[in-house]
Amino acid sequence: MPHTIALGPLALQVGVLVTLLSLWAGWIVACSMAGRGGVLVASELYLVMAAGVAGARLGFVAQYGAAYLEAPLSIFDIRDGGWAPGMGLLAGTLVAGWLAIRRHSLALPLSAAIATSTAIWIAATWGLAELEGPRPELPATAVFRLDGTTTSLAEFKGRPVVVNLWATWCPPCVREMPVLQRAKAARPDIHFVFLNQGEPAEKVLAFAAKHRLATTGLLLDPTMAAGRLLGGRASPTTLFFDRHGRLVDTRVGELSTATLAQHLDALSP
Repeated sequence: MPHTIALGPLALQVGVLVTLLSLWAGWIVACSMAGRGGVLVASELYLVMAAGVAGARLGFVAQYGAAYLEAPLSIFDIRDGGWAPGMGLLAGTLVAGWLAIRRHSLALPLSAAIATSTAIWIAATWGLAELEGPRPELPATAVFRLDGTTTSLAEFKGRPVVVNLWATWCPPCVREMPVLQRAKAARPDIHFVFLNQGEPAEKVLAFAAKHRLATTGLLLDPTMAAGRLLGGRASPTTLFFDRHGRLVDTRVGELSTATLAQHLDALSP
């Protein structure tokens, strides 16, 4: 199964859609049960959901807090996709329990909401993983160095590889590039590849000079053939491969220092 669903120029992450579907199902079940008993539950459901979102975010921030020290306000920039689902479930459950203690008629609908959402999320996540076909490996398709010579991503097998699909016209790509470059300097045990999608060498070199980026690891995919093989449907997309060239993880969208650290942890033995 793909990690994203393309709707024209938009790429929606499957994980986000599964989460929204799970929450919607839990909401419907709770409102149906409460309605039969003449109980209003909507405002309490909003509180439980808000607690779950806040708990999931704060749980992630607590785990990767050091990455937010330089820019504390980035804690509120949820575009980086940093969440701790287990902590979100715990926070939502605690708030639901507190509300149920205060008002016993809420106990059953709130319990049903949490149970339904959790069951659907687990089942959908497991089902998608089971249906997922063979994950892509580092392809042998030719890509180009900035001097015009050819290579292939498959040649980088032997140590973990991070492949960032990017373009100079993509604002999130520009914002996350320094994050990736710092990680590249700090993690010599991992090979970082910045695979430009569909642009000429002159434009990429001018971009690197303007933003004072190291050109080591910058490669060109002029026909975007390698990007398509890797399943890149949006820019930026970053793929994480183990030392055998097997895909371990994928991030569609902008990476922060914290979320990059989370994905790099998945490459650890």
